[in-house]
Amino acid sequence: MCVILSKMNDNMNKNLPFLSLFVFFTIISCSGLGAGWSAYEAKNYDEAQRIAARQLLENPKDPEVYRLIAYTHIAKGNYPQAVSAAKLGASFSNDSLESLIALQESYKYAQDWPHFCDVTHKLFLEAPERAQDSQLLISAAVESSRRNPASAFGCYVPLVREEGALMRDEQFQSAASAYAALLAQNGNY
Repeated sequence: MCVILSKMNDNMNKNLPFLSLFVFFTIISCSGLGAGWSAYEAKNYDEAQRIAARQLLENPKDPEVYRLIAYTHIAKGNYPQAVSAAKLGASFSNDSLESLIALQESYKYAQDWPHFCDVTHKLFLEAPERAQDSQLLISAAVESSRRNPASAFGCYVPLVREEGALMRDEQFQSAASAYAALLAQNGNY
């Protein structure tokens, strides 16, 4: 995209000042985070990370930079680093939808199912219409419940909405009860 727009500059009519402004702002976006996402889309993950690192120097609390870092780490198989970057991005964005999606993806690839389920629950509360992969949610809930039944609750909630039969499911009831007890224990219930 940046290359195509810069070629427009060669052919544009000098009498059109608004087009000059357009090209000026395009050049700025191509040299900033937009260039990082372009490098990511081109599978040039090292370059995307270099650009993101430069952007962090300018704005160390920009959640979009942390999302780019998280996705490049996922692409490179560095899942713990992806989780760390996605957590920072979510904290700086007050858990925006985009940041929660990046965090969910990071936990999925890191196979951290309890945290995956927790973020899934937050996403469900933010955007219940967002499509979820039922099979992934069931697998994550099962894996998560092996460690702690309460941690599986967040993965069961979207499934219950889709398939009301889970309300009678024993695993769901166990997860819901454990989750309610955990909330009560922490004074959140």
